[in-house]
Amino acid sequence: MEITRKGQSSTVNVSCLNRLLKKGFCITDYALDGVPELCEMAGVLGDAVIGSLSEHPVKHDTLDGLKPILRFHYNDENTYKVITSLNSIKMDKIGVGSFLLVVNSVGEDVSLGLFRGEKVVLRPNQVAIFNVGLSGIEFQLETDGLLKYLVYSEISGVEPEIACGDSSFSQSTFSKMSVCANGLFHDAVDLERWIEDGVVTARLMPDVANALLESLQREEFQSVNSAGGGDKDYGNRFIAKQSLFKPRELRRDHLEVVNKLRDAFSEVLSNKPNPSGDNVSLFEAPIGHYMESHSDCGDASPIIILFYLRDTPWVESDGGCIVSKKMMFDDLGRRVVDDSEEPIRVSPEHGQVVIVNNTSALFTHQVEEVLSGVRYSFIFNLSMLTNPSWDVEYEGKDFGELEMNDFMEDAKSASS
Repeated sequence: MEITRKGQSSTVNVSCLNRLLKKGFCITDYALDGVPELCEMAGVLGDAVIGSLSEHPVKHDTLDGLKPILRFHYNDENTYKVITSLNSIKMDKIGVGSFLLVVNSVGEDVSLGLFRGEKVVLRPNQVAIFNVGLSGIEFQLETDGLLKYLVYSEISGVEPEIACGDSSFSQSTFSKMSVCANGLFHDAVDLERWIEDGVVTARLMPDVANALLESLQREEFQSVNSAGGGDKDYGNRFIAKQSLFKPRELRRDHLEVVNKLRDAFSEVLSNKPNPSGDNVSLFEAPIGHYMESHSDCGDASPIIILFYLRDTPWVESDGGCIVSKKMMFDDLGRRVVDDSEEPIRVSPEHGQVVIVNNTSALFTHQVEEVLSGVRYSFIFNLSMLTNPSWDVEYEGKDFGELEMNDFMEDAKSASS
């Protein structure tokens, strides 16, 4: 899977993509014709030369090679921007899907520091690619004087600041690796497993689960199906009126839960932008419901929390389990299941909590078909950049007036 442009070859190949997917960074070779000279001129002439660097083939070829990963983080609603700099790039918040490309523009070996405890040395004619949007990983990168390209979300509400001075990117791991959710969960949540496995489970306190189920069963639901198309194929699913009309105007009882979750996972959310607030979706899944394997990274919510609720005890023959798998790229550049990794399968018992790491395209999840009974769920997308906006479009309409095709496409974007 070599990408060729203007006679040059960007070696962002399958091996490099898989390392980026699993380790969070990779190093690729590139013939950096003229780059050191342009960078030297930029020190004298400034912006006039930076414009040339921003359109240099190294940028385009490397981004072309990254497309198999970028397409899971970005879409028509969440597009990306790229900035170029030899100076410091500072960001108060680093969104999901942010990638830093560092070019060895000095012609000699350069030590960039540590990424997840691994020393990174960049040799001449090499480019390093870092997924700086990952949560919970530690890195300290020194990039002073080197050519850098930063990929970030256009809708994040965050604009990088370019200035002279120390050019470093850093992030610390979480100070507390286990968290409690202020009386919501029965036991603490292991964030280290959340980082490494992509999913971790918890149990709601019985009184919390029962109260949420009672409130959910009073909701009015509308059928939403999306069989046979897109990245999120699903069938026989029902979404609550509240989730359709006013997804961002949270009811008091839901807001209380969201506030407790935000407090519990404050370290996950602290450096992530949140221009649109949080989203809570309520779903009913009767017999026949399923969801094919998919990733929700394009929503840019760093963490997705699911509460499963039901009014009868779950048994294996009921189906409806959620299955999380780790992925890889095959020799043709297609994302496929990594058979060397054991899937994580979680049963939708009453009060079951599933917490998904949505900062990496390494992880995917699916829902097995519901074979018996009804499965209810609360889905919390915290700091979700692509929060649905149909509450404005349908404001003032009675729920019964809406036709299925009015909101089918919008409802699909709220699924996870």
